[in-house]
Amino acid sequence: KKSAIFGFIQFIFYISLISMNTGYLYEEVITYRYILAFIVFTGAIAFTYYLISIPLKKNLGYSGIEMMQMFFAQWIFNEKDLEKAFNNIGKKVPLKLKLLKIGDTSLVSPSFHYGPFGTLCSSNFPSMVKKELNSTALHSTATHDLNLANSREKKKALNTLKEMLKSKTSPSYFSFSSHTEGDAKAYLLNFSGNALLLLSRAPKTTEDIEYSAGLILEEKLKKKFKNVAVVDMHNSEGKDITYFDSLSKEFREYVEASVKASQKRSKKLPLKHSHTTLFFKNNKTLGKAGISIHCFNWEKPVVMLVIDGNSIKNECREILESTISSLGAIPLILTTDTHEINNVRGVVNEYNCKKQEIEKIKTTILYLLKNMKRKNFAFVEKEILLKVLGKDFSVETISTLNSSLAIARIIVPIGIVFSILVSLYVINLL
Repeated sequence: KKSAIFGFIQFIFYISLISMNTGYLYEEVITYRYILAFIVFTGAIAFTYYLISIPLKKNLGYSGIEMMQMFFAQWIFNEKDLEKAFNNIGKKVPLKLKLLKIGDTSLVSPSFHYGPFGTLCSSNFPSMVKKELNSTALHSTATHDLNLANSREKKKALNTLKEMLKSKTSPSYFSFSSHTEGDAKAYLLNFSGNALLLLSRAPKTTEDIEYSAGLILEEKLKKKFKNVAVVDMHNSEGKDITYFDSLSKEFREYVEASVKASQKRSKKLPLKHSHTTLFFKNNKTLGKAGISIHCFNWEKPVVMLVIDGNSIKNECREILESTISSLGAIPLILTTDTHEINNVRGVVNEYNCKKQEIEKIKTTILYLLKNMKRKNFAFVEKEILLKVLGKDFSVETISTLNSSLAIARIIVPIGIVFSILVSLYVINLL
């Protein structure tokens, strides 16, 4: 309504300028014919816009203009108005929060995804975990269906994790095993019968694993372990954005690799650990949680790098693995798959390391390897209700946009041609 009023005022202003610049009398230019033509043209365009917006308004609760305003407000100004539309579609589901407390820090594995982009919903959850909990967020088995629907849900998860951090710890042993099956690699970190299972297909595409598939893996390993946290390492870029479900060949390989890794005998040593976080603010492919480094004492030290990035360039991962291996340690390279950095720079922004960053990481690891100390441990798990976008989100959004586009292909050309012809007829130019 406001736009129409201002548009009409702007129209009168332009006509006034024309009259002054061309020498025509004001009364001769501004006649009822021009005003009527403007009304006809604007009305036709408004009706066309109304028809296109019907599917959007019905399914998402907002018109096309409102959706565009909210979308650009997020990308340019980090506003969160777009969450209102997401919240209309979202559904509440029970999800598990898992926390592996190691001394004065922890590894956090919530069963939701860090998306969709920017600061919306759960996109920046890893950086919030780092800032507010002094902990490291891991990428659980979750797809975009399990993006949180709004920032309130994110706060709810953080507050629950803060309570979980108060849990008491006790002395623990540590052991490590791994197995490769086909393209699948499984790395098993054992903390006194509590398992942290890390999965990768590097250098092949390592993408999201469906939530239900993660539950299957968890149940299989619970035959041997008290508690299990399954983590997607998300450490190999791929040409296609996809995910692996429980029926896929990739998942079957994950299952075989995980089970065989759990069956291997591994030396148990008292848990010794050291950690720190490096921040490289000039690297735009790195999120605000930086690079968390965790070192564990074993026959060969185990070094875990958790990079707050949306996957990682394969060349970069290989350089990091080679660097850590040269120090006599076992390299585990993970990313959080954060979508915080996915704004105007694009849909996928894999972490790409720089030479000076590699050197800093190397010297930091050397220091940490020399300063590992005995740590107590606790595995804490809690299930809470959280509102997520849900499976219907992708389907409904795509179908809604397709409906609007289908209407637009037909209505827009007709509407524009009709409004121009009628406007020209009104001002007697035909």
